[in-house]
Amino acid sequence: MSKYVLDENGFYPLLVESPMITDAYKITMSASYYLNSDLNRSNAVYHFVDRNHTVYPKGFDVQLRHQIELLETLRFTDDDIEFLMNKMTYVPKPYFTYFLKNFRFKKEWVEVEQDAEGHLEIWIGRNGGYTFELTHVEVTLLYLVSRLYYIMTGLDEKFNAEDYYFKSYLKAEKLLNAGLTVSDFGTRRAFSLEAEDIVIQAFMDAEKHLKETSAVFGVEEYKGKFAGTSNLYLAKKYNITPIGTMAHEYVSLMASLYGPAVANKMAMEQWNQTYKGNLGIFLYDTYTFDVFAKDFNLLAAQQFKGLRVDSGNNEGQLEKIIDLYTRLGENPRTKQVVFSNAFTTDSAIENHRMVNGRVKDSYGIGTHLTNDVDGVPPMNIVVKLVAARVDDKHNWCRTCKMSEDVGKTTGDIDVVLAYKTILGLHPTQNEIKRYIESISVK
Repeated sequence: MSKYVLDENGFYPLLVESPMITDAYKITMSASYYLNSDLNRSNAVYHFVDRNHTVYPKGFDVQLRHQIELLETLRFTDDDIEFLMNKMTYVPKPYFTYFLKNFRFKKEWVEVEQDAEGHLEIWIGRNGGYTFELTHVEVTLLYLVSRLYYIMTGLDEKFNAEDYYFKSYLKAEKLLNAGLTVSDFGTRRAFSLEAEDIVIQAFMDAEKHLKETSAVFGVEEYKGKFAGTSNLYLAKKYNITPIGTMAHEYVSLMASLYGPAVANKMAMEQWNQTYKGNLGIFLYDTYTFDVFAKDFNLLAAQQFKGLRVDSGNNEGQLEKIIDLYTRLGENPRTKQVVFSNAFTTDSAIENHRMVNGRVKDSYGIGTHLTNDVDGVPPMNIVVKLVAARVDDKHNWCRTCKMSEDVGKTTGDIDVVLAYKTILGLHPTQNEIKRYIESISVK
């Protein structure tokens, strides 16, 4: 039986108890948008994509719209702000004191529709809002969609906290004992806040146990590390480090405002303008590694302490990264590479062995940790930036995201092909087919 009781109007209570239930990179990107004069008047439009083409229960859109309306009641508390300022010292304080302290969700930012077959159509930003505000909607929306789906389908009842802790502890022990540095990146598609909370408890317990065991038995020094979580709410609960830098959204925004040919260059410059060398892990694959590499010169290699691998063949991407640093005269062994490409426990350990010390590797693991309930398929949902403009006096410019995996490309097919032409990339046969179908008279 569901623990959620409907009110007299047939609605569920608010499923998000705090605006802190979000990822750290929402803060870091929002701060960069807010504090940079070239970005702080920009507007953006985001689109929800369900890669599994899920059929949602009847009335799901009504319940979701109600949840979004209830978000207007949430506030960052003074205690929240104090925690974030103490832990995220690289974010300039005016962002917290002038913006985040007064931040409020607005229901008109989000449009939700459900078709006759049960599929969802969600847009963010078509009714106004600045990019530094709208970026805060993504993670909260994805979490809401996931939670509401599991509750309304009865799948929520399959969760057993004791079993989930045991499963999570075994994963944590195996990963940490193998010497991996691991962060929880799983808020966006977590089964629930409780599930993600259990993951963090398990990792902290496993790390403590392994350290104590190595000390008692005098074995080789324990080398694994639980680096923290992307979830601000849980980071505060356990007083640990919020982990996160940027998402593909950041580079896609630069492509809208300045053009795809200089998107990576402008992203690196704007990021450094805000963070002055802090948060130095750059997400390079928005428009493929080869396009990024053209702008990643020696200065950039020295300003950024490493790169994040989020798509493609991990070994192939690592070889490209090592080759690029070597050609620039930088020692790859001194550089950090964060792998976040849909890892499981075993694949992360295998990847760590493949790296073999050639770079300083660490792992951001999401769905495998926070949504691994027996008999429950994880949601495969994302929110992507699709258009932006410098301010309300300028025209909208559409954008897209490519990555090193064809299946992860998002955006209208005509925009994808236009960007590929500008960037000197070759479209796939499937992309050409999709474009022909899109312009055919039916």
